[in-house]
Amino acid sequence: MFTSAVQKAQLEIIRALAFHLDDVFPAVKSALDFELFDEPILKKLGGLLIKEKKGVELSAVIDHFDDRQEKELVSEILFDEVHPDDPVQIIQECLATLKGRLIKDQIKTARLKMRELESLGQDTEAIILEVAELQKQLQDLTVSLDRE
Repeated sequence: MFTSAVQKAQLEIIRALAFHLDDVFPAVKSALDFELFDEPILKKLGGLLIKEKKGVELSAVIDHFDDRQEKELVSEILFDEVHPDDPVQIIQECLATLKGRLIKDQIKTARLKMRELESLGQDTEAIILEVAELQKQLQDLTVSLDRE
């Protein structure tokens, strides 16, 4: 079900939280933002996992889902344990993937707006500066990942 890089990043964050919450949450809580998630079931699951700010009984989390198919999917996610070498790094890299996608979407939207303004003969300087700033943010995100 989760095939794109963004979906896989969301899934890996959830799995790292599910199996290593006590280890990873203190290190990533300030950067963790489930609003970056576009998969509703993973967004809900992430919120449930960190609700108490401590490890939870995974089987109890499943009870928060009503639909049988959702329960099966959540069970598959939660009980297909992975053993990453460094779950904090996994979460940081996956969050960077999600933030990178968001920035790319913002750049695309700004460029469309810039074309629209150009076709109307209007000033595009502010949007050019916005695109440059977004590109810098994207570059900084990539550079910070390379350093880790």
